[in-house]
Amino acid sequence: MKGLGPIHRPVLTLDFGSTTGWALCAFEGRIISGAWHYRPVPSGHPGGVFAAFHPWLTGLVRDTQAAHIVYEIPFHRAPGRRAAVVLIGMEAITLMVAQVHSLPIDGLNASNIKKAVTGKGNAKKPEVAAALRARRLMPAGAGEDEVDALALLLVVMESH
Repeated sequence: MKGLGPIHRPVLTLDFGSTTGWALCAFEGRIISGAWHYRPVPSGHPGGVFAAFHPWLTGLVRDTQAAHIVYEIPFHRAPGRRAAVVLIGMEAITLMVAQVHSLPIDGLNASNIKKAVTGKGNAKKPEVAAALRARRLMPAGAGEDEVDALALLLVVMESH
């Protein structure tokens, strides 16, 4: 992300999972965040998460007018094969959406994000949330699923 300069366009950050946290720094510097929840049905197809994630992400990019996507690189040793497949599949879909919309895209690993926000690369989510609250970067009503996306957004903002 070197050399991006000041944030003049909306930056969308993503933290993948069955609950995907997202955060956005809009044109005027306003921060918004949310979470997308996927709940598989017992008889559902294993590709259902991807069939649902793609249109959701495309709509989010369009609706927020995101001009840059930054995501937390999935931890490739996720607990269980299914979780790893989902995380890497979401990364692939995000890369595709960015390409289709001609958006720059960057990924950062979790330990670098946590270290930048808390000073510890192995910080737990409550520590990250406390650091965000101390910097007044937790929007009212933001949930635990949004913490990592907000932390990533802070790293992006501070790198500009």
